[in-house]
Amino acid sequence: MPRGLDLVVLHPDAAEDSSRREVYQSLGVRNCPPATICDAIEKAQTTPGSKFTSDLLSYFELLFWFSHKFSFGAQYKLVASTSGGIYANSKGLFMRSDQPYHAEYLLHLAENSQYNKHFLDKIYQASSVSTRSRGGVTWEQWLCDVAGVRWYPTLSDPEDRNKLHWMIETIRDKNSAAFAPMIQHYWAQEYSNTCRLNSKIKQALMECKVLCQHNGFEELGKTWFPTRLIVETAKKYGVEKRLPILALPESTDDYLISQWPSLTELGVRSALDLSFYRQALSLLSIAGEAPAIGVTKMGSLYKNMGNRVTLEDQADLKVCGDPWYKRC
Repeated sequence: MPRGLDLVVLHPDAAEDSSRREVYQSLGVRNCPPATICDAIEKAQTTPGSKFTSDLLSYFELLFWFSHKFSFGAQYKLVASTSGGIYANSKGLFMRSDQPYHAEYLLHLAENSQYNKHFLDKIYQASSVSTRSRGGVTWEQWLCDVAGVRWYPTLSDPEDRNKLHWMIETIRDKNSAAFAPMIQHYWAQEYSNTCRLNSKIKQALMECKVLCQHNGFEELGKTWFPTRLIVETAKKYGVEKRLPILALPESTDDYLISQWPSLTELGVRSALDLSFYRQALSLLSIAGEAPAIGVTKMGSLYKNMGNRVTLEDQADLKVCGDPWYKRC
């Protein structure tokens, strides 16, 4: 029995002997109902004062063992010990795991101990009840579904739904190579729905600065998907070191945008359309001098643009095209 519960409990020896137990029962001593235990735990968690790691773990174990017998409401505020030596609301904590795309792996927790305060203490996942289930729910499921501990971050901040979660921003800034793959990994599972319901979060994602193949950073929604055709065409016109082509994990196969639906939804472009050639032309003319690619390739660029121009595009294209067209 953990410390801190507002319950008067007889010594275990009192119940081991059947005759002695009968005497206590005749005097009004009774078994404690599950609801009473859970209510006492709720009170103990919200009572000010020092809290011991072993007691906090026992609180969780008792709730796991008994709370399935009645409706476990959201009114319970659960406090858990963290890997950082403090205790915090369990709904803001993450499970320990070195699996790819889990929070610990994405944050490189081993090298960044300052984030320990956001992770559940290892003793929880190593609990003696970790192999058990109650009411059809395993210990690990209970930690996630009831205590609210997560394996990976939500897109939005729990305190401000229109702001990105701090961990999303941290991964973006400190582990940029994993940023887009992480978004894609959880897109169908959760992130797509979040963006559909919250346009501000979607826009915030599109504005995230991500690593590009030229080793610079650009807003995600302004990048190009690294298909073989995009990369080769950028090299053909000498803009591969300036065009923001998204950097993705190395692969021996050609990337297919169809395998990355999250990027399509977030504005990443993948087609050799008019906008591609317009941006290439713009990058070639930044220096204010004639492009170094030569007249033949420049003519090819204009030809590709011309093949994609509509009547609505003509007036706009004259502004960016006339100076270089005269040179060619």
